[in-house]
Amino acid sequence: MMMRQNSSHIWLGVFYKVLGCALFALVNGLVQGLTGGASAPFFPAASVPFAQLAFLQNAFGTAYMLPVSLRGGRAQTTLKNILCLRFPHKIIHAVHVLSAVLGMLFWYATLEFMPISYAMSFSFTGPVFTILGSWLFLKEPLTPYRWAACFLSIIGPLIITQPFYDSGVTVPFPLWATALPLLSAACWSASKICTRVLAMRGVSTATLTLYLLLFMTPVSGLFLFHAWVTPTLVQWLWIGGLAMTATLAHLTMAHAFKFADVSFLMPFGGFRFLFSWLVGFWFFNESPPSRSLWIGTTILLTSLYLLSHERKAYQHPPLTTTGTTPS
Repeated sequence: MMMRQNSSHIWLGVFYKVLGCALFALVNGLVQGLTGGASAPFFPAASVPFAQLAFLQNAFGTAYMLPVSLRGGRAQTTLKNILCLRFPHKIIHAVHVLSAVLGMLFWYATLEFMPISYAMSFSFTGPVFTILGSWLFLKEPLTPYRWAACFLSIIGPLIITQPFYDSGVTVPFPLWATALPLLSAACWSASKICTRVLAMRGVSTATLTLYLLLFMTPVSGLFLFHAWVTPTLVQWLWIGGLAMTATLAHLTMAHAFKFADVSFLMPFGGFRFLFSWLVGFWFFNESPPSRSLWIGTTILLTSLYLLSHERKAYQHPPLTTTGTTPS
């Protein structure tokens, strides 16, 4: 009976997954507009530094979610222990929060220097960093599917950027900016691996979420190297809307996994690229993706499909995350 129930609701999980992809694409567009990565008539002319935007989004997100997360006596007890620094695995929690914040900062910097469609293509390399990290630190096996996914995730970005093609400019961003989404993907993968380690040691998802809510805002505040730009009233409204959209995107993604498993839903993450390109095209007049971008993105999506099939074949538990990611 349970299997039939899951089968009847599996496409509802797909709906929430695709909706989450659309919301994350909207988040990317809001970040790019607010940081000045692209201009649009409905965004304020003055930009907000990406580190400050990340800090303010985390602060708004904490204000939205903390009251909900603290419902129940157990959560309140956990909060008291956190505030008194009475909790185990402090170093792992610190790495978890720091890597999530760095992943967010590198991603917002990416959107300041790179068109959304290119940024999203590079973000598909994230699972490879997770695979390699799991092999190094969790001693998980490197199956043939994972080797193939790693190879394709190297070829895809090379086709997109064409670094060895020397007949003029081939991509609409400085080549050094390619490092930003790759660093972001690596940091988010580190956060996912920390999530796995903490879960293996008995830390619940609710507790992990509470740690992130409490610590991501002050930790992201440590990276406010730029001079503080006091937002205008209109910018405050945009930032509040950005945080609300990001919160809804994470909740929608989490809801999708109640109806279908991670391996089935993983290939539908390709809608992130489509929706992100539509946001860039409609809001910022970005030109249609070049042939090399389509080919490279297709290769990267193929690597996601291989990982999805690998999880079904080898029954590996999914690497879950509670951090702020574009996926």
